[in-house]
Amino acid sequence: MASLILDERDQKFTLYEMLELEKLCELERYADFSKDMFDMILSEAQKFATEEIF
Repeated sequence: MASLILDERDQKFTLYEMLELEKLCELERYADFSKDMFDMILSEAQKFATEEIF
């Protein structure tokens, strides 16, 4: 079900296309991160925002 307060598609576009977040994973400090991990974090943040805050 689509959220009324969050647009996951817009979030992912901003993070991956505009900010090129995946390039961050190329740095040694962030080598343990991946696009899948970022997607999981976004998913859990959206769940928290819709279930607990809104």
